[in-house]
Parts: sequence; structure tokens; C-alpha cells
Amino acid sequence: MSDTHNDRIQVFSTELSWIGVIGCKGRGAGQFIYPRGVCVAGHASKLLYVCEQTRIQALTLLGEPRIVLPVPGAGTLCGIVSDGARRIYCTDMDAHVIHVLRLTHHERWQERRREAIAEAKRRRALRGEGDEEDEDEEDEDEEAKRQRAMRTDKEKHRDRAMFAVLTGTSVRGMLGLVETTNEAQIRQAVRLAMRLLHPDRAMNLTLKGTKKYDQLEAAFKKVNNLKDVERIEQWHGG
Repeated sequence: MSDTHNDRIQVFSTELSWIGVIGCKGRGAGQFIYPRGVCVAGHASKLLYVCEQTRIQALTLLGEPRIVLPVPGAGTLCGIVSDGARRIYCTDMDAHVIHVLRLTHHERWQERRREAIAEAKRRRALRGEGDEEDEDEEDEDEEAKRQRAMRTDKEKHRDRAMFAVLTGTSVRGMLGLVETTNEAQIRQAVRLAMRLLHPDRAMNLTLKGTKKYDQLEAAFKKVNNLKDVERIEQWHGG
């Protein structure tokens, strides 16, 4: 739910127990100025949509920013809802309208992007400007390689964390911490591990239905049991 005057989003479980907050005051990605409504929408990978006065932000369910979208002609956006996977509706009090946004699946967006690049290449070839487009394509390939390398690094980090959590016998061993780690650092490590191992994180959704996904869920539940102060103190002596 939106916490408007604190410029953040409050997160609760379905049983209404408090989990944490997303965002802080600011105008950057993942930051908010008077957020006035939230909804969850998407296809295979759900995203959290937050409306502010003149823009809508899309974040993962763990609060990682994905898109910042200024809404053209927006007055004061207030209230946002989704039909689940196809459209988002956002009321605009000052403009007296409802803005409608169409959700585009990531793979479909990539396909349209490739089509646009191919069409641009064809037009450049007709004008005798093929070399410049070839350079653009090389830049696209390098960016794709960089993104793949980053994703691979994240997956390796996740797998190391998952193995440590499932085989560790103490809270420090589970989180890869040294014996001198204090409780504040333990709590921070717990939060980071929960984000990395969350089954609904985009890079983890591709594992659904596999043995590794079951292990991931088990590791996440084990770390989730440490998030309460009492639990951490219980494990602290181990």
C-alpha cells in the first residue's frame, strides 16, 4: 500500500503482518514523491506499478526499479488499478480523465524492437548508409553480451548463496559471514539474501518446476525464518 506522506510503499503479507518498505523520498528510479496508489500486473513476471503526481513507476515485487514513465498531460494522478495482464488504468483528478496504459510482454517488445532495427537497416541501405547501421548493430550486440554477463554473475551469486544457506549450520555460516559479525550486519545480510533468493524474482521464475527451484524455495524459507529479531537472537549463539 502507498504511504503517501512518507514517500514510500509499505509491504504486508496476505495475513497483514508487516514485511518492510519500498523506496524513499526522491525523484530518481525507485524513489517517490507522494505516491498515491499501487497495483500489481504483468504476464509471467509480475511488476509493482506506483503512481505519483505526473508519472508511473514499475518495480519488481522486491522494489528493484524497472521503468519510470512520465504520463503525457498528467495533472494529479491518484489511484491505479490493473485488469491483471493487459492494461493499467490510472485516474487523473485535475485533468478529469482516466489514463489507460497497455502492458507489453517483454519478449513481444524485444521482437518489435528487432523488427524496428531491421526496418531502419533496410532504409539506411536504400540511402547508402549501411555502415553506420552495422556499427549500431554491433553496439546492440555488445550491450546484449553485457546484459547476459551480468545475469550470469547474478545467477552464480544466487547459486552460491543457496548452497551456503542449505548447508550452513549457523546463521553466520548460512550467510557467509565471519564470526565477528555483529547483529546489525547479520540483519542486513538476511535482507540481502531474501532479495537474492526470493522465488518471485525475475531470474528465479525461469526455474519454476525444476529441482533447483524447490531448493531455492527451501533456502528462502530458511532465511525468511531469520528476519525477526527473536529468530536472529535465537541463532546468534550458533
